[in-house]
Amino acid sequence: MTIILSLALLLVSTLITRQLVVNSHRFSKMDIPNERSSHLTPTPRGGGIAFVATSLVGLFILLLNNTLNNEDLLALGCAGAIVAVAGFLDDRQKISGAMIRLVLHGIGAISLVVGIEFPSQISLFDQTISTGLIGSILSVLYLVWLLNLFNFMDGTDGIAASEAIFVVLAGAFLNYHVLSDANHSAAAVVLAASTFGFILYNWSPAKIFMGDTGSLALGGALAGIATMLRIELLLIPLGGLFVIITMSVIIQTVYFKLSGGKRVFKMAPLQHHFELMGWGEVTIVLRFWIIAGLCVALGLGLFYTQWVAG
Repeated sequence: MTIILSLALLLVSTLITRQLVVNSHRFSKMDIPNERSSHLTPTPRGGGIAFVATSLVGLFILLLNNTLNNEDLLALGCAGAIVAVAGFLDDRQKISGAMIRLVLHGIGAISLVVGIEFPSQISLFDQTISTGLIGSILSVLYLVWLLNLFNFMDGTDGIAASEAIFVVLAGAFLNYHVLSDANHSAAAVVLAASTFGFILYNWSPAKIFMGDTGSLALGGALAGIATMLRIELLLIPLGGLFVIITMSVIIQTVYFKLSGGKRVFKMAPLQHHFELMGWGEVTIVLRFWIIAGLCVALGLGLFYTQWVAG
């Protein structure tokens, strides 16, 4: 069931993305190249609606098939829809002000925490940490951070979408082969398949960008799936690539302010630094894939170390 559904969603996502590309003059805002851009020609954005829509349909089918329970689906669907709508409006320049965006992101994060129910205790190696109310608040902040991670990655063809596929499939693998939970793994595979349909048109040279519609939805979906699979903390090493890219932005910003205008990198996020060093975009993406694979291997190794020891 899951394999057939995933293949169908991959095909539908590909077809929708193609239609968005063909009819970009009607449906999409154009991303005009600037000094931070890796593309040279105006490229439509907002293509993330393709995999957002197909993922939501896939989750609904899983609900009808009794693969997911109502609470998990409602939480994941609501959070994804809220941040996707926020991203869509942002792509269309209908939202002004960071506070409005932050409020919408917070609502999405709260719906995940309440709906999927973060555990009251988190196991970290051989230690058990009680969370309580403070844990719920920290969970919301953590999820808001995750929501925005992919904004830093959406700018180099294929990186954000491929990193999401790496991480959710690793989570699905752990959940199915170690915890014997095929149901929640199915949700992760549905997201990966839908995203793969989009990446076929997002590979260099990209014919369409996901925009905030896709990047925020990916962050929200990743947060929700990590919560369902109970790999919230393990998500940090599994998704080490987006942690590295985010840290490059933080380091650049802090050092710029403290040093009076000096920079650590030629440009942040990190992928733009390598572009200015003369690396080709395909070279950057392929080498970042290697890093993403190593991070996934590290995360799997840490999990198995803890699981075997436990």
